[in-house]
Amino acid sequence: MTVEQPTTYQRQKVLLLGATGFIGGEILYKLLTLPQFEKLDITILTRCYEKARKIHSTTQGRVRPIVGSVRDVFLMHHEFQRADIVINANGVDSIRCAKYLSKVASKVRKPYLILHTSGASTISATKGASDRVFSDLENNNEIVHTPVDEIILGIEERNPKFVKTVIVSPPTIFGRNDGFIRREAVSIPKLVKLAMKNKQAFTAYSGDYHLSHVHINDLADLYVMLLEHLLVGNNIKTGREGYYFAENGVHDWKDISAQIGKLLKQKGLVKTEEVAQLQPEQIQKLANDETAPYYWGTNAVTKADLARSYGWQPKFTTADLLNDLETTVDHIALQENY
Repeated sequence: MTVEQPTTYQRQKVLLLGATGFIGGEILYKLLTLPQFEKLDITILTRCYEKARKIHSTTQGRVRPIVGSVRDVFLMHHEFQRADIVINANGVDSIRCAKYLSKVASKVRKPYLILHTSGASTISATKGASDRVFSDLENNNEIVHTPVDEIILGIEERNPKFVKTVIVSPPTIFGRNDGFIRREAVSIPKLVKLAMKNKQAFTAYSGDYHLSHVHINDLADLYVMLLEHLLVGNNIKTGREGYYFAENGVHDWKDISAQIGKLLKQKGLVKTEEVAQLQPEQIQKLANDETAPYYWGTNAVTKADLARSYGWQPKFTTADLLNDLETTVDHIALQENY
């Protein structure tokens, strides 16, 4: 299914949460640079006055920044009521924010679009290697949704005449975005930083874990495609059926760590390219983060069959992920003053 694009879309009001983050920054860049979105009235939320000033200045006033928190019930209630489109790239764990949105969206009497971000942790497994693959077309009813996802999924059911919701679920994200604030992903740069700190690359246990991946540019293209389909009224899957994986390949963490070890050794940043096998508690101590082992010690292999059926065509492959590792190592080394 293709999108029949008008010259520009009407002046709907967009509320973008997470615009200063990695995913949201790339979505904002797309909304500001693609000509069909030039009439959109874009509002972003940030907790920092300096970031608000920077984005307002950088975008020549095209973006309306508001300073506050998703925990501010009065602010969020007002902004959700004002919006026609809510794009939440702010993470997957804000139950309070989801409840505010549900309360407003369940009562609106105008067309109202919600694009929400989840994560592949909803289908992840931690018990060694697994060949299980989840398709967003074939295995939708097997996905275990987070509490936040459940709130979002229930909104369209309560107000199907006016509200359409979709959820995008990315796995490992790689590449650098075109955002105005934050420009790097989490899992791979974090693995490089900790390898430098550890003086040796490492895996969680044997590292025999498989995870899908997607480039940040391709991921943002998926949000854009879904938004365009919804804006023109195409009959795409929404609500409980509108759960979209984003992927274009699979990697093993042991292969990633091995390549990181080689690069660090070649650049004189560590003394050995051998990869250590660490226990979860060792990784937690190294990272000072109880959740750190789950970045590199889970299986989550997905297939974005539903997204592709509507025209999504990701460009960046596993080869690009591996080629990007050297750029990441160089960037982290410069950042950390190695």
